[in-house]
Amino acid sequence: MPSFHVRRRLHQLRSSSFKTDHVEDSAAGSADNVPSSLSKKPDTSQNLTKSSNIAASDTKNATYVIQPKSQPSITNPIGLTLVDSPDHGHIKADIVFIHGLGGTSHMTWSKDRNIQFFWPGVFLPLEPELCQTRIFTYGYDADVKSGSRTSSSILTFAKKLLYDLKYAVADEIATMAIGQVPLIFVAHSMGGLIVKEAYICGQLDPDYSHLIEAVLALVFLSTPHRGSNLAETLNRILRVSPLSTPKPYVNELIQGSFTIQKINEQFRHMAP
Repeated sequence: MPSFHVRRRLHQLRSSSFKTDHVEDSAAGSADNVPSSLSKKPDTSQNLTKSSNIAASDTKNATYVIQPKSQPSITNPIGLTLVDSPDHGHIKADIVFIHGLGGTSHMTWSKDRNIQFFWPGVFLPLEPELCQTRIFTYGYDADVKSGSRTSSSILTFAKKLLYDLKYAVADEIATMAIGQVPLIFVAHSMGGLIVKEAYICGQLDPDYSHLIEAVLALVFLSTPHRGSNLAETLNRILRVSPLSTPKPYVNELIQGSFTIQKINEQFRHMAP
């Protein structure tokens, strides 16, 4: 059985000029500053059934039912989704996985695109030093093959991420209270730019300051920090394709784009 230890097993993907989204268990980044205080001796009664809460409902459309403990079934992977939460004890950290261009909340993090090997939900909660963390995914519409027109941008996705984090609810009464424990983001491809934009927006908006203050680590996997030399080619293909349309967020990935320059300039002044 593979083990997915965020501190020791996630090693940074060699950044490529451009790629659509898919991360298997062998792909990762570095989170060396995750404190040892997250460590706790696991419950000896733990086994794979602890997180065997994922069932495929429509493999063709990559739509899945997520049944986290003490949570209602969720059939839409868009938005913030609770994947796993400790059965008992104090929550020591929150980890949020964010996919990239062409990815989805769960297939991106599944080995061989097999939902049975969705490692953030199936294996990660079994790690001794991570068993007291809550695990989330954040999904957004990054389907470049979609024929529907959209005005969504990296900023749009970033603002929605902040909103979902602040107003996430556990049930009709209690909120998730995200921001009260250390917050860790693991982001792939364009997801890394969304995290950086969200970090910038949160720094400038007092409503989200508690979330930014809680950020402990940002893990970037193959994030095109300087843009991609293939993004413009992709959008040209989308323009002439009868089955798809150009996407604003793909335009933003072009090397030297205003969005890329703005994010980099602001983030370097704000990042700790």
